[in-house]
This record gives sequence, C-alpha cells and structure tokens, in this order.
Amino acid sequence: MIVLNIPQRGPEWVAARLGRVSGSDAADLIATLKNGGEAASRRDLRVRLALERITGQSQESGYINADMTRGIELEPLALAAYEAQTGGLGQPVG
Repeated sequence: MIVLNIPQRGPEWVAARLGRVSGSDAADLIATLKNGGEAASRRDLRVRLALERITGQSQESGYINADMTRGIELEPLALAAYEAQTGGLGQPVG
C-alpha cells in the first residue's frame, strides 16, 4: 500500500490520483452485465483513467453533494471520537 502524507482534496492529492483506481471506483471496476459483457460504468471508468494518464488532468467532475459535504466537515470530530473511544491515535493521510 502506498501512503501519501499530503492533505486530501489538495492539488498534490489530485495529481497523485490521476489515472489510478481508488476505493471510490471499486464498484465500477467490477461492474459486469448478466451476459458477462462490460457495464457502461466500467467502460466509463476505463476511459476516464486512460484520459487522465494521457492528458495529466483530472477527468472527475468534482461533484460533492450535501452528504459528502457533511462527511468532510465532520471528519475531524469523527477522528476525535475514535481516538477517545479506542485510546489510539488516528493519523490522517492522503
């Protein structure tokens, strides 16, 4: 596993993810049709990753909905709650 010590959602983080499959892509990566063909979401992922590698520019839309915004805002509180409950220290990584 590669661990990046850079802030999430920053320019370095976006650059490090270009052309790579992330956890958010897992469902699209394994998507298939009942007849064994390639699902549109898998094809779209393949094309997006290829374009990112060729152009060096992110092809993600940057879409963030209200639930995602809430998660981003509450992440520090969630980390603090985890540390309080487990006694362990969390280490944010990119």
